[in-house]
Amino acid sequence: MRKLMVLMCVFTVVVMCAGDVLAGMKQGAVTVSPSAGGYRFDSSKEIDNNGRMYNLGIGYNFTQNLGIEANFSLLDSDANSCNCKDNQTLVYFPRVEALYHIMPDKMFVPYLAVGGGYQIYRYDDDKNLRKEKLDDAAIVDYGLGLKVFLTDNLALRGDVRHFYDITNSASDFAVTAGITYQFGGEGKKPVKVEEVRKPEVKKPETKPETKMTKEPSSSHPVKGADKILPPVKKEEPKKEEKIEVTVLFEFNKTVVRPMYKDQLQRVADFMKANPTAVAAVEGHTDSVGSEKYNLNLSRKRAQSVKNYIVKTFRVDPSRITISWFGKNKPAADNKTEEGRKLNRRAITISIKK
Repeated sequence: MRKLMVLMCVFTVVVMCAGDVLAGMKQGAVTVSPSAGGYRFDSSKEIDNNGRMYNLGIGYNFTQNLGIEANFSLLDSDANSCNCKDNQTLVYFPRVEALYHIMPDKMFVPYLAVGGGYQIYRYDDDKNLRKEKLDDAAIVDYGLGLKVFLTDNLALRGDVRHFYDITNSASDFAVTAGITYQFGGEGKKPVKVEEVRKPEVKKPETKPETKMTKEPSSSHPVKGADKILPPVKKEEPKKEEKIEVTVLFEFNKTVVRPMYKDQLQRVADFMKANPTAVAAVEGHTDSVGSEKYNLNLSRKRAQSVKNYIVKTFRVDPSRITISWFGKNKPAADNKTEEGRKLNRRAITISIKK
């Protein structure tokens, strides 16, 4: 028995160096552990020292390290007080143990156990040949064990225990082997290792040097005057592709008022800067008057704007076309005076081709 205990201790120390695997104890798991082995009774008891132990344990893991296990064991031995046939002793042994797993997330999981229980003796002695019968006994126990995981849930198991019989002041020992199966629970989550990238170091841009050609005329030095300043880039004006100008007319009039000279000059300048550009002038009226009258009035307004551009700014008349729509394309509501005022208009559109 002592040799077995020594072997278990040595084996436990060796496997503590084992590496991690995707196995181990699971928090919240329910465990079922059948096992069997040898049980050595104290020599003071009138029982054959070498007995047999059959055990079933059901446990729960509060954490990966800490768990509890309820065991029911059956001990079987022969009485040594007589040489009678069928003189068997059975011991019913319920107990509860707390288990502490030392390395719960490894394939090899050693653990410590401490607990207690109660032994109930039953004798098969119909002829009453026993000289003395043992009383039922309160037991405390401690020991160690090892679980070797074959899969995430299934492990081989070996245990060594020392049982102290408080009632009979005796010491018993047991060595058992079996399996443990875990139901449910959650193991150690793998740590996600993110690749750390070194930040890219951007090289500073080299800018052309600009030299000062003229020193400040002041007798006092100007702060920062000796510094080299980068050249200032002038933003080129964005070239326009289209110009639109709206000219409003007085009621029943076709004369272009002087207030629109600057706007129409923009059209002329655009056309001169872009020799391929053309202009289109649209004439419109409000809803007052007949259809025929308003069509003629809108034609005259478009023609008036064209003539103004040609005569005032010297633009080729062939590059300007006119069209007229009368009251058919209102820009605002003709029911109000303000709306009718906005509809008495000519629109000049110059497009770059």
